[in-house]
Amino acid sequence: MSRRVLCLGGSTTIGVRSTRGWPEHLQQSLVGKALVHNAGHQGDRLVDVLRRIPEMLPMMRHQTIIVQMPLHDARGGGLPPAEMGILLQQVISWCQEAEPMLLCLASPTPILNTGAPVLGFGRPSRRWLPKAARVVEEVAAENELLFLPFHELPVEGMLDQVHPGKLGYAWLGTMTSDRLLPAWGALGRG
Repeated sequence: MSRRVLCLGGSTTIGVRSTRGWPEHLQQSLVGKALVHNAGHQGDRLVDVLRRIPEMLPMMRHQTIIVQMPLHDARGGGLPPAEMGILLQQVISWCQEAEPMLLCLASPTPILNTGAPVLGFGRPSRRWLPKAARVVEEVAAENELLFLPFHELPVEGMLDQVHPGKLGYAWLGTMTSDRLLPAWGALGRG
């Protein structure tokens, strides 16, 4: 098992409460094909992910890196798209120093309108989500990176307004595996 996958992001990457994050479900989908490491952190924003990358560079070398856009960047109406694009480019630059086998960008998971208040994740944050997904997809395309549309997670996969539940994490893990395997196959032919 020579392939390794490093997953970066916030609470929707690491998992919350009794749920394990999507990287653990990705590991189940890739048993015998890759070893997956979950390096998500509760409460992280994109700037926090960027700050952690230099210390992780040695363990990032020559592996698949997946950077999920953290939902904490949605709080209070969200990180402006132009600033998000700049930060994503910086993340890509740092990650590329590790000469990854494959670099992937994942959009944020959904923010639901359930009527129950979740501090900082109100209507402005929900309006931010499609903009953020579009920016992540555009930056991935501009840099010829694999894009993972986590914002398409079905509503029934959510635990609360902002976090996937077990079914949601399983969906994200399977969808990621389904996109990684052909990408790895194409790399082997290149």
